[in-house]
Amino acid sequence: MALETVYRINVGRFSIPQNNDTGMYRYWDDDTTYVEKSYEAGRQLPVNTSPKNYTLIRSYTAPDNVYSTARSYGRNVSITYNVTWNFKVDSQFTYMVRLHFCEIEPNVTEAAQRVFLIFIADMLVEDPADVVLWTNHNLVPTYKDYAVTFKKDLLEGLANLKAHID
Repeated sequence: MALETVYRINVGRFSIPQNNDTGMYRYWDDDTTYVEKSYEAGRQLPVNTSPKNYTLIRSYTAPDNVYSTARSYGRNVSITYNVTWNFKVDSQFTYMVRLHFCEIEPNVTEAAQRVFLIFIADMLVEDPADVVLWTNHNLVPTYKDYAVTFKKDLLEGLANLKAHID
């Protein structure tokens, strides 16, 4: 068994160079090149520079900028919002997918104010996903880990790792 980083992205704003990481010298790519264009990609929120409360995870888990950027889809519940990221991956491997979350909008302070679904490789993995419910507050970073296995397809050597949020 071995781990190799294949993708590391920052959703909603910009890339993060190694010198702006938490001392681990990781590069975080901007997510816009991976967003599937056929879906509503949402709008990028302004960067929230409010101090984050790292009570659930260690502060070096990801740079504060990862927890300070996001995409917003509005509050109209009659509209279905969706964003999908596509990543090329090799088949016959199990991938660990870590998703980082932090509710950064000051007016979202209670559970059930913002809920969403998370699909990875077309499988529903969180229903509902509610960051404030997970953390009991806004401005508290957290993450969720998922293991995704791809079986070798006789016709296709590469698979698409799709992660999307409804």
